[in-house]
Amino acid sequence: MKVFEAVLRHRRVSSASKELGVTASAVSHAVGRLRRKLDDPLFHPGVHGMEPTSRALELGAELSASLGRILDIMERRPFDAAHSRRVFNIAASEYAAAIIAPPMIRSVTDAAPGVSLRIHALDRSEMVQGLDEGRLSFALGWFTDLPARLLRATVLKEREAILVRSGHPLLRDAVTSERLLGFPHLVALFGRSDERPGRDGGDGASETGRVWIERLLAQASSCGRRHVAVKVAQFAVVPALLASSDMVATLPRRIAIEAARGGHLVMLEPASPPLEIDIQMVWHERAARDAGSQWLMRHIQSPSPSSRIAAPDIGPDIGV
Repeated sequence: MKVFEAVLRHRRVSSASKELGVTASAVSHAVGRLRRKLDDPLFHPGVHGMEPTSRALELGAELSASLGRILDIMERRPFDAAHSRRVFNIAASEYAAAIIAPPMIRSVTDAAPGVSLRIHALDRSEMVQGLDEGRLSFALGWFTDLPARLLRATVLKEREAILVRSGHPLLRDAVTSERLLGFPHLVALFGRSDERPGRDGGDGASETGRVWIERLLAQASSCGRRHVAVKVAQFAVVPALLASSDMVATLPRRIAIEAARGGHLVMLEPASPPLEIDIQMVWHERAARDAGSQWLMRHIQSPSPSSRIAAPDIGPDIGV
């Protein structure tokens, strides 16, 4: 059943074998035994891989929840972190991968050298299904509405900051909303799936992206000065784009601090009191009955003291 579920999900024997840690031949033989048992071919070769039959789709719809419950029961055993070889799959936004993951990884490595962590890009369109099916242990990022079966806890609070190049004209005087609006803006969104085309065919910013920039640009739109020069889907490209232009970026403060460490960029406080958002950890309700998941949850929320990121020394010329 587990092999069948993997083939149904991946539509390729090779991909299923890699996930399960067995040979492609073993996967094919397992599917063959199920075909004979059910008297159905289950899969046919297709353009996009193994195309399931209607019987396979019917079986898959019932199997996902049942298999999850079976595995849940089987895994209810004492969790020995020091000797465990368990693999945890975590979906993380770019922000979470940069800020939350490093101390978590160091903490887990210190306590459980045999445990493996797999950090995947956070795709919100697939996150819920991944948690439901047990393919994901946790998700880390910024979230709005979630199904009731998914639980959440705040890992840290983040607030906005402004980032410009060293020598930017904005640094010559106090930062005000009026002066900020005189420069083109660079908007970095939290992830590739956060942005959806607007109904009018435009490229309206995602809800997450709007957290950092909407107030400022809303003030500007009434007087025709609103100008988002560039939108990017990754924080990593922001420093290079700012270093060679007079654009202004509104970013999460911790990301801005890290970007300003090299001295080529300068972090500024917003002209108005900064907004705060909760960066959260999300898990399926069944994790409450799993000792391993509870153990990892503690390391995400409170990594060991030696693994925490030290408070940044941002220097005298950062923050105006």
